[in-house]
Amino acid sequence: MVVDVAAPVSDAIQTMRVIWGFNITELAEILGVTRPTVYSWLKGKTPPDTQSQKHLQTLAAAAIDWKTATSGSNWDFLLDYTGPRADQSTIRETLGRADVNVAAIQEMIHERMMQYKEAYAQSRAILGEPAVIKGDPIRESTRKLNKRWAENAKKLHRFRNAPL
Repeated sequence: MVVDVAAPVSDAIQTMRVIWGFNITELAEILGVTRPTVYSWLKGKTPPDTQSQKHLQTLAAAAIDWKTATSGSNWDFLLDYTGPRADQSTIRETLGRADVNVAAIQEMIHERMMQYKEAYAQSRAILGEPAVIKGDPIRESTRKLNKRWAENAKKLHRFRNAPL
């Protein structure tokens, strides 16, 4: 799917809804507008202002990179992953910045994916699971990972809170 910068606003919004998985409310929050405004754009009643149009096209173009980077797996949780430090921006927060560009979004996606892979490997080591993972850990479903982490949460917290 190629995003045409001259494409109608409704096409850009549909691209973001399908690929990013945003509903209208989430999309409106990210764009800094109200839901009725997004609906108005969708129905062609009013066009977005220049800044909103640019933001829409940037997010639609970045959606293609998100789809490519996350193909074959459910990475939606990464949109709200702060990385190893809670004070870092999430991908969703970055998408909400009006001044963001496609390269910055691509970099954020790559960075968060690498941080998650490292955290995943460290968690497996803490839990005493093999350090070498056959296959790509990304391919495991989010549900399976969440179940595994929930089952081993007590062991993980005991290890983290043990006196040094």
